[in-house]
Amino acid sequence: MELQPVTASPTRLRLTASLGTMLGSALSPQRAVHNGGIGGESATSIRLRMVADQVFRDRVVTIWDRKNTGMPEAEYLAEIAMMVARVRERHDRFIILSDINKTDGTEAPGTAWRTEQDHRNAALLAAYPDNFLDVAGLLDDNSLRSDGLHLNPTGNSLVAAAINDFLVAKGW
Repeated sequence: MELQPVTASPTRLRLTASLGTMLGSALSPQRAVHNGGIGGESATSIRLRMVADQVFRDRVVTIWDRKNTGMPEAEYLAEIAMMVARVRERHDRFIILSDINKTDGTEAPGTAWRTEQDHRNAALLAAYPDNFLDVAGLLDDNSLRSDGLHLNPTGNSLVAAAINDFLVAKGW
């Protein structure tokens, strides 16, 4: 089985490139990782690409999308639901990673963004309790970021280890 990280935001491109590499090394047993993330994609673009995919449909899929496109919350959650429905056409092996906040103070607890983000993560957890992996708490330390948002190698290694632990616990 291969893991397919799927991401959406233009700010994710650097994160997923190094995360995919680290994840491939962290998985136990080791396996190839296909990084299907394309920077700048909206949740809608990701969903449409997933619907068209015929190559990676039978593999574990990781959905990690930082909602930053201005898409209304209900529409965003509906797009995630359609992605999950696409995966469930073949299997139930998917992981939805929590949205993470910036560590530069602009998305601190009590800010409008953080309140929305907490609500969004709670909605994803409620909808997919067996497939949701909360990585936000692992990444609150600014020393894990290269610029307040994007993860540095240490941050990526923490996420890779969390995904590995999740997969092992599931027997995937």
